[in-house]
Amino acid sequence: DTAELEHHRQVATVEIDQFVAEGHIINFDPVGERTLASSKGVAQAWSINALDADTKRANWETINGIATIMKKHPYLTWEVHGSTSLITGSAPWQLAKHHGVNDARKIMDLLAKDRANACVTALATRGVPRSKLYPTGNGGEGGISVTFIPQGRK
Repeated sequence: DTAELEHHRQVATVEIDQFVAEGHIINFDPVGERTLASSKGVAQAWSINALDADTKRANWETINGIATIMKKHPYLTWEVHGSTSLITGSAPWQLAKHHGVNDARKIMDLLAKDRANACVTALATRGVPRSKLYPTGNGGEGGISVTFIPQGRK
């Protein structure tokens, strides 16, 4: 029923907020020369597997913790929302080429959604049903992050 779903949503929100407050976040490699020169090329900019080994390990610890919380609330769906900072001028040409878009704002929106999709894929490998996850993204919100937002839908 609606009241029960709302209760689960509120509890899950508190659990996620506490987990993030403990420093559990996803850190992506910035779009720069080192990232673009990696073996993954432009795709490294939205990979959970960061170039730095400690960051990669921390990212997977975060994914594992988020997945544990999500699986405790099987009646909820989850928005996995990516955001990026707004860039001035033009986006890196590699991102423009990859996405087939020249508009810097649109490219950053797509990068934000790519990062959300990477988290959805990672969470699915940890047993969270894809049908319970929906990625969204918005470039220019400020900061590079992915947030996990419980929804009240079945």
